[in-house]
Amino acid sequence: MLNFFFPRQCPSCMEIIETDTLFCSPCFDMLSFIPTYERCPKCFTYKGENKCFYCIQHRELFIKKAALFEEGSPAIALLKDPEKYAKTMGALFILALDQFSWIRPDVIYSQSPLKKVSHSMGKMYALPKFSKYNNYAGKNVLCITNTFKDFNIPLSLYSSNIFLVAFSL
Repeated sequence: MLNFFFPRQCPSCMEIIETDTLFCSPCFDMLSFIPTYERCPKCFTYKGENKCFYCIQHRELFIKKAALFEEGSPAIALLKDPEKYAKTMGALFILALDQFSWIRPDVIYSQSPLKKVSHSMGKMYALPKFSKYNNYAGKNVLCITNTFKDFNIPLSLYSSNIFLVAFSL
């Protein structure tokens, strides 16, 4: 009855969904992570499997950097309401990290609006909550953000191993 008055809609195309899925079939078929094999493992630009010339010449703050989805992906619709889709987004981040073959983080850091997503991921990984008062020197810190340009690194993380993942390029 509730679905009659408030039908379930695909967050990407707003198509009414009859099944108990998050995306409609056409949008689900378009979901795919950005392949990492053609990108620099440090800065994530198109360069091939090895580090790009810039990263060889310069010290990068991040151990590794990656993004999950291209700008036109249906998954980008989840960024409209990250609190509502926190568990789904957290699961997508974790699935992507597994596909990237990255090490398991010691702690997850995010800024608004992805705080709830990082808490959801922390629960899935059974990690402690991030605190700006803790010392993370030598720890593997996963930083998640909407896009690379949205991210600012707090001073408390400068002596840690930082892995940065953006939901979208």
